[in-house]
Amino acid sequence: MNKTFIMFIFMFMASNALACSLETIAEAMAKQTISASFIQTKNIEVLSRPIHSTGRLWVKSKDLLVWQMLKPIKSTMVISQGEMQQFDKNDMVLAVPKNPLVNTLSSVFIHLLTGQLEQLSTHFNTDFKCNDESWTLKLVPFNKDIAQLFSLIQLQGKDKIEQVLLNEVRGDYTTIKLNYMTQELSYEFEKYFDKQN
Repeated sequence: MNKTFIMFIFMFMASNALACSLETIAEAMAKQTISASFIQTKNIEVLSRPIHSTGRLWVKSKDLLVWQMLKPIKSTMVISQGEMQQFDKNDMVLAVPKNPLVNTLSSVFIHLLTGQLEQLSTHFNTDFKCNDESWTLKLVPFNKDIAQLFSLIQLQGKDKIEQVLLNEVRGDYTTIKLNYMTQELSYEFEKYFDKQN
């Protein structure tokens, strides 16, 4: 076989391996501002039908996130500088009791969506698989508080996260599918930051 052709094959394989790494994907995610709609499907063991909800997601920088559910009932969660605040359907601030676990889960959530995947190693064992078409990251919690709620968090995507799976210890599970938007959502969400304490 031609040596030049063999060299080309090895170079091609090496370039694919480089592109298909957790570090490369995390770096690409960290550079993105996310504006997306989502469809959330929650399957509860005691219910015969899943619960569907829809909404919007906006992520800007490594510590600024807005998660807004629009249907069936509007509610908004804002994470900024490690603090979480919630708003009701009328955009009024809800009193949320201080809870260290809530702060931990808020940090995990924003780390997932902003590509700060190295931060997850403090709470999870990770299993990353990748091919030419897509990648999958499985997170199994060893943090005892998180492990009381979730048995597995799984992310799937290509250049961006496309689906999140949350498996709960009690058997329920939630699937979140993201549909990325070209329009910028920041102007719609600025009011929530004005209301923060």
